[in-house]
Amino acid sequence: MRALEKDLGAYVRQSSFNYVRMKGSAEVDDEAFTVRELTMAESAARRGDFLAHNQSYSGARELLEEALKEDPNQALAYESLGFIEFQQQRQQEARKWFAQAVKLDSQSYLAHYYFAVMTMQENPGGQPPPDVESSLRSAIKIKPDFAPAYDALASYYAVRDENLEEGHMLALRAIQLEPGNVRYYLNSANLLMRMNRADDAVRVGEHALAMTKSAEERPLVESFLRNARQYQEYLARRKRAEEEARVASAELQNQRGEEEKTGAQSVSAVLDSARPEPAAGGDSGPLRDTAPLRDTADGTIVEVSCKPPAMKLALALPSYKLELHSRDYRRVRFRVGSFTLADSADPCPRLKNLRARIAYTIGQQNAGEIISVELLK
Repeated sequence: MRALEKDLGAYVRQSSFNYVRMKGSAEVDDEAFTVRELTMAESAARRGDFLAHNQSYSGARELLEEALKEDPNQALAYESLGFIEFQQQRQQEARKWFAQAVKLDSQSYLAHYYFAVMTMQENPGGQPPPDVESSLRSAIKIKPDFAPAYDALASYYAVRDENLEEGHMLALRAIQLEPGNVRYYLNSANLLMRMNRADDAVRVGEHALAMTKSAEERPLVESFLRNARQYQEYLARRKRAEEEARVASAELQNQRGEEEKTGAQSVSAVLDSARPEPAAGGDSGPLRDTAPLRDTADGTIVEVSCKPPAMKLALALPSYKLELHSRDYRRVRFRVGSFTLADSADPCPRLKNLRARIAYTIGQQNAGEIISVELLK
């Protein structure tokens, strides 16, 4: 009893708690269920899984091992054994069991997700292997509204420094699913930094700081903002130096009448000498007021529904379907090349199956509101 009281006291004194937000439905369709007889292995695996999720680990392990003796290809048994090890904070053992489940083409999105995340954690600072990507894509396919999988795949691309545009869109999808998660904003901002969009990264970081409530998260956001502002200033100074170098090179060419090849070499020499190094530290001053965040996405409009003046549409992207809306489509700017549709025109019947670049809002307030639609060729 004393041990239980000690553990309970330590738990309630934590400053933060881990959780996963999952959407559920209260509606039950009896016709959606099918009935069949379970094999001995399936029965043991399901009973063991039930005990595992009720923290009866000893009894669960016996049933799960029995299931694997009956059927070594019983994916659920591997998943549940991984869950037991994960709950007892034995990461390497958990990853081993989840890896077995993934090899058997498990239909558990959590098995794919935990295997991928644990594999990334085993390669800190290194290149995570390609099977991380395939597992996270499987998790997204099985559970399209599971935000952590989108966030983890975005992190995977950031670490490998590849597919950064897609990684940014994945991070935005995680934010759209869980707009209150500060860490998703930081992941998005980190990808923007890698894309040399320092101004946008600082803006997202400031938005994250404004919404931070946890004492544990605030130092993380503040540290990111310091680094982002330093890089922002470095890029600005580099741009000024390169412009000065171009002007100086042009003057040299005019004075000496050098040939085109010699002039190009002069440009290179001046650029190398004028380019500044990143600042060692410092801050750029107080936070400025944050405006609503916005982003753009290119894709094919696959769904359109209108109840004038409201409009909803879905934009097909490489990894998922982005759902957007407008409370009044008359306020949305619709463009085709340099031509802008009149405010009175009804765009709804014409949009489906067209490629478009759509600007929209992100964040906690009115996320997914359409700002403009540019139809592409």
